[in-house]
Amino acid sequence: MKQFLIMMMVLVFAVSLSAEVLNINTSQQNYEFDLTEIIGLSFYDESMMLETSAMTHTFLFDDILFMEFDTITGIDPAEVPIGAAFLLNQNYPNPFNPNTNISFSMEVANKVVIDIYNSRGQIVRNLVDGFFSEGEHIVNWNGKTDAQKMAPSGIYFYRMSNNGVYRHRKMILMK
Repeated sequence: MKQFLIMMMVLVFAVSLSAEVLNINTSQQNYEFDLTEIIGLSFYDESMMLETSAMTHTFLFDDILFMEFDTITGIDPAEVPIGAAFLLNQNYPNPFNPNTNISFSMEVANKVVIDIYNSRGQIVRNLVDGFFSEGEHIVNWNGKTDAQKMAPSGIYFYRMSNNGVYRHRKMILMK
């Protein structure tokens, strides 16, 4: 899912041509690329390869903290660090039938959205959409869709959004 979001972000900005610089911040280092110097961009299962006139860089999707484009207007988009704002844990039990618990913790009170997606990327259930206090929280998914029908066995993804920052995990519903 993170790979898909990064690819879409890069495509949208590449097509619009409204940016001059691509910034990629990882857990190890911050990178800045002039868009006119980027020769190639390739996506793989767990990584992105960016080729410039000077060298080739490979980024693991799990290591990318955030990406942003600086626009030609000179107004920098707000940087939203992912690091320690919140933590989304693996659901338990996993695999599950039909109930599973999803836990998360936040450093500050904020709005949280948790959606469940099937393997096609379609939203199956909007599980959470509201404000939560700081600290640890647990929500339960009963395996039902928004229409209150039992979801079929398969691989599902849950995605948490907090202040425009996303985290996701994979889970398996087995009947």
